[in-house]
Amino acid sequence: MEQELEHVLKCFQENGKLTNDLRTLLESKLNGMGVPRFMQSQQLCVSELTLNKWLKGPTVRCSVSARRRVAAFLRGDLDSTFLQLRNSQNIKGSGVDGSVSEMVSCMELIQRLYQFFSRQPRIAKEFLTQVVRLANQIFLDLVTNGALGVNKP
Repeated sequence: MEQELEHVLKCFQENGKLTNDLRTLLESKLNGMGVPRFMQSQQLCVSELTLNKWLKGPTVRCSVSARRRVAAFLRGDLDSTFLQLRNSQNIKGSGVDGSVSEMVSCMELIQRLYQFFSRQPRIAKEFLTQVVRLANQIFLDLVTNGALGVNKP
């Protein structure tokens, strides 16, 4: 397995080509880290969109600087960093029903939507306004229903 990894990495570092073997190795290792995609992309110094394109296509090649970072990650050089992230964020298995993981997924969705809308500043501003309005309404409903253990206003 170690020799196979080194062979895949050597070819990748020479030509930057994202082969199916490399995509599979990368996705498998990322999924095993227990850290959300936005944090993974930050540690690999790319956008979430770029990381997803690496994993699923259509990107065929990586830049030289990205090659070094991906190779370091696959070799295990960044494992301690990812472990610290997972532990400090307490993401995996937190809460009885995985509510923290669900919240992180929700926040990732909001981030992706905002990135999508950011090409249209007016729409991006309206999107954020609606997100804030919705969050405030949810909070008010929880208080009004007594779900937070706070007296009704």
